[in-house]
Amino acid sequence: MDLEPEHHVMRHTKKRCTLKDEHGSIVKLLPQAFELRTKDGENEKNLSVNWIEYFNGVAFEQNIRQTIIDFRAYYTPNKSSVFALATVRKVLEASQKLGHNKIKIVHDGKKTSHSSIKHMPFNDHDLMTLYASAAFTDIRMNTDYS
Repeated sequence: MDLEPEHHVMRHTKKRCTLKDEHGSIVKLLPQAFELRTKDGENEKNLSVNWIEYFNGVAFEQNIRQTIIDFRAYYTPNKSSVFALATVRKVLEASQKLGHNKIKIVHDGKKTSHSSIKHMPFNDHDLMTLYASAAFTDIRMNTDYS
């Protein structure tokens, strides 16, 4: 199922994929936060994210908290990990700006809120940079959701 443009997705990343200011506060993600991997000689074609509105809670912050709890059910993030949020619209606009019109975000149903950014070109640095600077700009610390 394609996600609605006004909905939000969350990307988990490690602290090493973030940029800090002079005070040590994280200000944005680095493009490496959106790198696809090579597994068994095959390049990934989809980037994992989690769909915030899957939980359809009363408040947006409650949905974020539930999405992080859901994520932790199948992956144990480091204390220093971060979660970055974006609207589906911003991700698609960034993709289309670089001519990647086939990219879409779908709920794949594999693991509750788990979703995918489909048809990403393999490690397109310009696209990853645009995702970091223009789409996934709402950054949350894992430790804020203990």
